[in-house]
Amino acid sequence: MGCHLAGLKAGQLHTETNVYLQGSTCAFVELTGAQVEGQFDLSNAVFLGREEPKATLEMSGISVGSDAFFRGTTVTGLTNMIGARIEGQLDLRKATLNCRGRKALRASELKIGEDMFFVEGFFADGAVDLTGAKIGGSLDFGNAKFHHSGNAPALDLARAHVEQNLVFGDGFTAEGAVLLAGATVNGNVDAKGAQFLHPSDTAIDARGLHARDVNFTTASSPTETDRNGFRAVGKVILADSVIKGTLDCRGGSISCPRSNEAALDARGVKITRDLRLSKGFTATGTVNLTGAKIGGEADLSDGSFKNADRCAISAQQLTVRTCLLLEDKFRADGLVDLRAATVGQLKVGGQVHLPELDALVLDGLKAAQDVEFHEGLVVEGTLRMRAARIGSDLRIIKPKLSRGRAGVALDLEGTTVTGTLELRADSAVGGQVDLQQASVGLLDDDLTFWPEAKTLLADFTYTSLSDFDTRSVGTRIDWLKGSAYSAQIYEQLAAVYRAAGRADAARNVMYEGQKERPRQGWPEQIWSRLLRITIGYGYHPERVLWLLAVFEIFGTVFFSIRRDELKPSETLVVAYGSDTDGALKHLQPALYTLDLLLPVVSFGQRTLWLTLGATSWVATFLMVLGWVLGAILVYGITIAYQRRSS
Repeated sequence: MGCHLAGLKAGQLHTETNVYLQGSTCAFVELTGAQVEGQFDLSNAVFLGREEPKATLEMSGISVGSDAFFRGTTVTGLTNMIGARIEGQLDLRKATLNCRGRKALRASELKIGEDMFFVEGFFADGAVDLTGAKIGGSLDFGNAKFHHSGNAPALDLARAHVEQNLVFGDGFTAEGAVLLAGATVNGNVDAKGAQFLHPSDTAIDARGLHARDVNFTTASSPTETDRNGFRAVGKVILADSVIKGTLDCRGGSISCPRSNEAALDARGVKITRDLRLSKGFTATGTVNLTGAKIGGEADLSDGSFKNADRCAISAQQLTVRTCLLLEDKFRADGLVDLRAATVGQLKVGGQVHLPELDALVLDGLKAAQDVEFHEGLVVEGTLRMRAARIGSDLRIIKPKLSRGRAGVALDLEGTTVTGTLELRADSAVGGQVDLQQASVGLLDDDLTFWPEAKTLLADFTYTSLSDFDTRSVGTRIDWLKGSAYSAQIYEQLAAVYRAAGRADAARNVMYEGQKERPRQGWPEQIWSRLLRITIGYGYHPERVLWLLAVFEIFGTVFFSIRRDELKPSETLVVAYGSDTDGALKHLQPALYTLDLLLPVVSFGQRTLWLTLGATSWVATFLMVLGWVLGAILVYGITIAYQRRSS
């Protein structure tokens, strides 16, 4: 202790108790394969180094029966502890390892019986390699600082096994990659307030990590302003990891300078409890949750996700057992892609911005319970949820939706809602609404919700309406007229009115549907106009009776005035003994007109009178009109009967 040595060579040294080099200064120490039954203490020692490739501290294969202390130790050059065995703890607090651009500590396959400490200002300038290390207690990096500018990770814990907790404390800084691929931590990975800085590539690579809770959160502090949030500059990879507790990133920050790469890559991650990317969490670059499985709740509320003009959140085939939350001050600048996700509930608020494109995509979503888009939701771009399956209600409450791809603001094409589709708004949606082939139980909507642009309702089906008693059928018909024409949409509304016992309303709907049906060419248009006036396309056959009454009055008045243009037939003259004036008194204009208008029924008036001049044309017109109206009446009655039968 306190010695000055040129060097110490003690390979295969075996001591029954302790080895002390406290406060000593020397160029190097060689203890390859040494066996120290007691403590091994190099605290406050200074090792000046020697030429590469030889290690300054060569301790590969060393075996220590108790604790090993490197407190305040300074090493210039490589420290080699490959395959070392330490039965107690390994303490490197306040130690400094200097080997810039190369490996400062090589300790792969290291075995520690208890805890390992890199705390209280530990500093490494060079790579630290702990691949395959086995730590019997906790591995604590506290406020340590790691710096490495080479290609190797600044801190390599690949395949490491930690029996208790892995701690990166407030003040921890790694300048260079931290590798945790394939590591197993039976306790928690705690990185509250830690800084991982590797802008050019990956800050943390923890693919295949097995751990309990993973905390990338804000460090605790008595005052709010003193709290340091977890920060990673560079990619954070958790792909295919297994987290048996919660992944908590509240208040943390991950930024990837490369916009075409993921800031947080958690593809295929399995989390037994909750995922929390909330409470001020920020990500610059894509957050990739494709195929992730969350056993509890996934909370992204108050999170900020930035990847302008690209994908901000990619969560295709995400599974969330309970509730997926994107509420409060949630904001995504870029696409939010939740295609084929499976959730218990979904609650969405906040803001999503991707103008003129699909901004929030939920195609193929499966929700066991409710899906709610809360008041205050702003989507700049299309909110698209095609072919989704909602086990309960879908509520869209007072959103601010604007035009997206192809002018569509809300696209629910092919979606099935078992319960209620509730659509509420203070003002009209800012683009088209597409409900084609969608199917819902109860439709509960505000008229103010529907846009001025054509709504696409073809093959949209619903079982009932919430406003039978509060909204007139005419208002509903106007709603249909605001959509692109389809015969099915009128048939659907009519079927709902019939099921509610409103047969008159159903007929009015179908009549209006026939009025709106496009016609090609003037013959079809004329025929359509005739059917509308006479029998209301078969829905109002009584109209023909009103027409007959009008022409009956017309004929009665006309023949009363022009009775002198009616001459009695020879039979009638003979019957009156050639008394023409007496025969004229036999004329009954009303009965004569009715006989003309009802050609199938004879009242004996047509054969008794001969018409002259204009009266002949009027009589002929009334006869032809009678045949036409009679045929149309039969046609209308036949159509009405066929509809009732079907």
